[in-house]
Amino acid sequence: MRRVWIGVVLASLTFTCVNAVNAQSVQGVVTGSVADSSGAVVPNADVTLTNEGTGIKQQQTTGSDGSFRFGLVPPGAYTLAVKAQGFTERDVKGIIVEASTTVPVNVTLSVATAQAVVEVSEQEAMVQTATSDVALTINQRFIESAPLLTRNVFDLAFAAPSVTQGMNFQATSGGARESGTTYMLNGADNNDNFSEGAYNISPPLASVQEFTMLTNNMSAQYGHASGAMVSAVQKSGTNTFHGEAYEFNRNRSFNASDFFANRAASPKPKYIRNQFGGELAGPIVKDKTFFQFTFDRQDLREGGEIVQQVPTSSELAGMTASAGPLAQYYFGKYKPLTSEAPCPSEAQFQPDAIGHIGCIHVFDPILTPVNVYVGKIDQNFSTQD
Repeated sequence: MRRVWIGVVLASLTFTCVNAVNAQSVQGVVTGSVADSSGAVVPNADVTLTNEGTGIKQQQTTGSDGSFRFGLVPPGAYTLAVKAQGFTERDVKGIIVEASTTVPVNVTLSVATAQAVVEVSEQEAMVQTATSDVALTINQRFIESAPLLTRNVFDLAFAAPSVTQGMNFQATSGGARESGTTYMLNGADNNDNFSEGAYNISPPLASVQEFTMLTNNMSAQYGHASGAMVSAVQKSGTNTFHGEAYEFNRNRSFNASDFFANRAASPKPKYIRNQFGGELAGPIVKDKTFFQFTFDRQDLREGGEIVQQVPTSSELAGMTASAGPLAQYYFGKYKPLTSEAPCPSEAQFQPDAIGHIGCIHVFDPILTPVNVYVGKIDQNFSTQD
């Protein structure tokens, strides 16, 4: 009996300590049907979907209604090959699969008269008809050329319609709270549960292949998001080696001064930001194992100005003359700082302080180095592994 109670207690503790796991995916879907030139469906046709970068293949056979469906397709460019007995083989190239999207591809076969292969190029649909998602998808080329001041990929969320900045400076969609925005990285939860509407990891721009933001009518797999779903997918290695290096610089020569600094004729504070790094990707074992690695470093040097209000020399003399014995003792032992320099905007906001209060300006240089390392390995498993 005692063992039974111990088992019940342990089982209760197990279920009590379970964390929520979100069943979400950033993979795409390729679906369609195969028919002949008369419109009749072609069952039992062999359909092969090949990733043009890695050579990884997925194979299916059409059903009795001539339909096929490839689920969990990683984002990238693909070729769809269709073979059926008595028909000419057809290859559809340039199929672009984006994260969390469904791509319809309908193939028409012609009767075989000679040994031949028909190649066509898939044209991207102007309107998404496979799903009702309202989404913004940004590809790798735009990500790398986007004028992002902070070099933060999740700032791309503000390019989507109905997205504004919330009270905590995070993205909010359609009037929802910032906590209604959920973040994903490679299909995994990337939310900071201790800060409203914040994310944990911001990968370097050079490592991101695709950015997607769903703002309305999203599927049930994104149930955690009441406002919007923001997703970033990192690059994968291919059968071809690829590398890049970059440097991003900001300094006070290019920065504008603010209104009050211009009014006081103050020089621009020191500000030098260098963000540099590189990315390398390629095969470890051809058609089987691939890698991708990105290094990003940010060096921020800025002059932190501290402005402290202190009495003028005449004000201190008056305070000392009217002070009691104890104050006289401390004024003599610890001589207070004084300044005759006016404070910024003093005449505008503190006119009564003129002649009584001065300001001391202290410049404290600040160095903020940040190193980010991101790596990824993809393995193509087969029945022989």
